[in-house]
Amino acid sequence: MNFLNRPFIYLYSFLFGLRYLPISVAIHVPIIVWPFAVRVRGLKRGQIKFSAPLRHAMVVMGFMGTEGRSTRKSLISVRDGGELVFGNNVTLAKGTQMIVNKGQFHIGNNFFCNGDCFFTCDGNITIGDDCLFGWDIDLNTTDGHSIMIDDKWKKTDGPINLGNHIWVCSGSHISKNVTIADDCVVAQRSLVNKSCTTTATLLGGMPARDIRHDIQWAK
Repeated sequence: MNFLNRPFIYLYSFLFGLRYLPISVAIHVPIIVWPFAVRVRGLKRGQIKFSAPLRHAMVVMGFMGTEGRSTRKSLISVRDGGELVFGNNVTLAKGTQMIVNKGQFHIGNNFFCNGDCFFTCDGNITIGDDCLFGWDIDLNTTDGHSIMIDDKWKKTDGPINLGNHIWVCSGSHISKNVTIADDCVVAQRSLVNKSCTTTATLLGGMPARDIRHDIQWAK
């Protein structure tokens, strides 16, 4: 879509960039924000960065995804210790919540995320290139509360690392300390709490297990 033909969206996005990006970056209008569809908390200038050459509309957020799936606004919440890094051609549908309390949340090139996904980053989250997320996906790097085991407090957070060309189907949850190899598919409503280091694997279940190897999928 050519957003230059929709002047209000373009102006709204330009003003968003002036507020949250360095001026030298904002003039490119790299982020298109659907008007009044995205809330921002705590974000400061310099906490959004780009891993690809700057251009217009590298990131699009807040538009309506699958019809009827989302009725809430998107959210960007970044604390002082957090950082958002975007590649090129990143689409985040309405209702997507990104909470970066610390660490880096890095999204690669050619990423599509449907509505109502929820990302909590207390340790690093890395999503590779050419990935596709259905609606209502949950990536959570923290337990939220501490528990004690054998008189020792358990570490509450850990990273999530997703490779390239991964399809996470709707309603799935990926927990801390999980790595998923390239070309994998996570079946609908799966709970992934262990890493999968074998490429081209279909994962599914609660908790998820390897269902089939040497699969192929097309974005």
